[in-house]
Amino acid sequence: MDELKTTYIDESFLGNPLKTLILSRETQRMLLCVTFSIAIGIMAWDSFLSVAIFLPVVWVKAPTKMTAWLIGLGYHLAASRGLIFGIPVFFGSTVFYGIALWLMAGLIQSLPYFFCSYVRNPYLAIVLLFFALTLPPVGIVGWANPLTAAGVIFPGTGFAGLFLSLCLIWLIVWLHDKGKAFVGIWVMLIVLLPLVIGPTATVTIQIKGSTTNFTGNPSNLGDKFKRDYQKFIKTYNQYSGSAFKTLVLPETTAGIWFESTKQLWARWQRDLKPDQSIILSALLPENKGSLKTYNALIEMKKDNFKVLYKARQSVPVAMWRPWANDDVKINWFDCPVFDVAWKKATALICYEAYLTWPVLQSFLSGDPEIILFVSNHWWSKDTSLLSIQKTCVNAWARLFNAQLISAVNS
Repeated sequence: MDELKTTYIDESFLGNPLKTLILSRETQRMLLCVTFSIAIGIMAWDSFLSVAIFLPVVWVKAPTKMTAWLIGLGYHLAASRGLIFGIPVFFGSTVFYGIALWLMAGLIQSLPYFFCSYVRNPYLAIVLLFFALTLPPVGIVGWANPLTAAGVIFPGTGFAGLFLSLCLIWLIVWLHDKGKAFVGIWVMLIVLLPLVIGPTATVTIQIKGSTTNFTGNPSNLGDKFKRDYQKFIKTYNQYSGSAFKTLVLPETTAGIWFESTKQLWARWQRDLKPDQSIILSALLPENKGSLKTYNALIEMKKDNFKVLYKARQSVPVAMWRPWANDDVKINWFDCPVFDVAWKKATALICYEAYLTWPVLQSFLSGDPEIILFVSNHWWSKDTSLLSIQKTCVNAWARLFNAQLISAVNS
């Protein structure tokens, strides 16, 4: 009888395995969790950043470690979907190259979701997950960190807001474990807290960010500047007649910082007033004759040029390539806080704005009042990449109550 019974079950499964799998409660939970994670990735990085706070809750309730991994993979692939079409434009390649790098970045970011799921305590697991997503090496490609939502939920609270966001996640997990029907309260907390606390206070400062519409690879923008010099003259005339004392130009609009580049910009330098300055973004050679560069901010005053900042993290593969002669180097350990217009400032150059650790490092290193966000998005006009970047920097500025100055080439 035992043999006959076993044979009957096996034949039933082999006769319609798909039906058996679909009816499995575990499979249903897996599909539901992954669907939720993809929806969170799309919604959070489109218009509703606060819903990202729900991702760790979905993850910690995953029925299996494989499901936990798929939750992370689905969320990060959804959030970074703009890479599929942006990368081919940047590299002049096919869409398949964009898909490959998109998948590679998603796989790297999903690894902490798998390994941290081995931690039995859900509250400790969430903390370890955030550490793994934030810090290098995974933090180098750490897009769409759910902790970014702290800037929307607890504006103006700084590092305390990060802890409060973590506590809010723990609360939701605890309520779920207790079987409480408080979903409505969770949503109200997320939606209403920003209204209760109020908007972030801002101050008027005499710094202006400029926007441009140059096209082409960053290494060629110096030549592009020569061809479109009249556009810069028009920008400068608008700036010189205004109340602003400092003008910030977008990423790499100064090209590669050779001696000839300095001479070109000296045309502006001569016309500056003693209390005026222009912050240029350029590829600064590591040393004379080297093809290796830093993505840097250079302050131009009437009597000198000064290097203010070297990017801590350039975009991997596209710019940061340690194996290549033309590598755009990283600069993790220099102090990221500097003075601009008699105020403390920090900078996020393009790719850094997607990451979490550079901004946290900035506010641990000092107490900057200004965030300079400079970027070059000629290659991603029709994607969600610039929108996501702006969402990040606005959230961080709100969290730390800092003035955001944006200069974007698009």
